Amino acid sequence: MIVLVCVAEVRMPVESDKTILGLLKNLGKHVCRDLNEKMRDATIDELSAVSREAADDTIYSIDETAEKIIVDWISDKWKNGPSFVLIVEGGPPEGMVFSTSGRRSDCEYTVIMDPLDGTRGLMYGKRSAWLLSAAARGTVDNLSMRDLFLAVQTEIPPIKQNISDCMWAVKDYGAQGERFNLDSGKACPLALSPSRAADLHYGYATFNRFFTGAKREITAIEHELLLRMEAEGHLTFSFEDQHICNGGQLAALTTGQDRFVCDIRAKLSPILAAKGRPALLCAHPYDLCCELIAREAGAVVTGSDGKPLDCPLDTTTDVSWIGYANERIRSLIEPHLLDILSSLDRFIF
Repeated sequence: MIVLVCVAEVRMPVESDKTILGLLKNLGKHVCRDLNEKMRDATIDELSAVSREAADDTIYSIDETAEKIIVDWISDKWKNGPSFVLIVEGGPPEGMVFSTSGRRSDCEYTVIMDPLDGTRGLMYGKRSAWLLSAAARGTVDNLSMRDLFLAVQTEIPPIKQNISDCMWAVKDYGAQGERFNLDSGKACPLALSPSRAADLHYGYATFNRFFTGAKREITAIEHELLLRMEAEGHLTFSFEDQHICNGGQLAALTTGQDRFVCDIRAKLSPILAAKGRPALLCAHPYDLCCELIAREAGAVVTGSDGKPLDCPLDTTTDVSWIGYANERIRSLIEPHLLDILSSLDRFIF
């Protein structure tokens, strides 16, 4: 995974900002086409082979292929672009420097990027993954999620699909999207509009429990929330989608497919560890670097404390997050959910 970061005060994008945006969009399309072609010549066993175990996640063969495509393209196409620090999952903590001087201090931007969010679904041909990238101005060590001013996410579809969605946003200037054909290159506008529903009834609402370790606890928390809402007379017949891809879940919120997503693995993990249970595999900053797009489109994204989502721009911090399609759904759920999350010990079996 990769992190491109840029930080600054709110202002109209300058020319170099526009250049970064254009390059990240072009990079997404290139990776989409190139990786799609390479997947056609590979078996599931080849794509899903474990390449290495990094400190931040398991790196599969398909991840390494995507990372190589990205680094090669940047080295070739970004020669005259703005300088930046690229932080990559499994790479050096200080990141990779792309500048003429080779000095981190001379870089205009930091970029945080996940080359392939949703690896597990893509390598088995089940569903799309996403290339996630976001930028902040500057290269200081204390940059955080709140410093990101620009984000781009590009869909990497399985080989049976030749259509890809690309979404992007600049802070305070809204979100946009387009849908393009990998074969013809033709693109058309993609409407980004979160659901306007007032509740969860007959919609998708998901508590993330992708892996073993805390499924019983998360299910008990979900059950408690639904009981409280039903006691208030709210209909809660909803569906869930265990989509192992935070970027894909944010895209689903952005386009109106999902109404509510709750990922509290990072909040549960230290409690479980304190009781002698294994720590959980959690979301990291690069998985959520494109939450700006969802917010600029009108969705609501918070941390597990109800505050705006924030975390360091690194590859190892465990992050919990909650996404609501709109403020009405948030007002329906959040008071109960935050109260439940304030006393998690009683849900640990």
